[in-house]
Amino acid sequence: MKISVETKHVLIDLKTLQSFDINAYGRAAALIRELYDNQDTEAGQNLIDQLNIQGHNLNISPQMVGNSLRIQNERINRDLWRLKLWCVTADGKKSTEPYRFIYGFYPVSQFRRLPEIRIFAVPCRSREKDDSYDYEPDHSLSVRVRADYDAYE
Repeated sequence: MKISVETKHVLIDLKTLQSFDINAYGRAAALIRELYDNQDTEAGQNLIDQLNIQGHNLNISPQMVGNSLRIQNERINRDLWRLKLWCVTADGKKSTEPYRFIYGFYPVSQFRRLPEIRIFAVPCRSREKDDSYDYEPDHSLSVRVRADYDAYE
């Protein structure tokens, strides 16, 4: 399986995250780089393969765990997913990261020799409910992700 990134929009999302939480920005950017750089290794492939297993808990590193889930309101027309992440402290306590990864899965087709996961967004999820993205279908980020998914197909 291959991993790719919708660079323009993901960079915008990362800049927003950087102004909100510089450390979370560093962890998000490092994870994207890790997935991309290691996709040709067995360990990297193993992690990428787990990204489209419904409700799956991933051990990303000793300091980070995640959970993959298909976005419910997109099930019929698109194969869109979210990855929720937690930082793990030395004593085992978890704290939710203030961002998610939103990505699409593309199976093998006549134009695609390998299945592919493409990251479309890294939305900031603040601790304040009023300004937190929560996958609403009419939210501008949801509209953007759907357009990017359809344009890439």
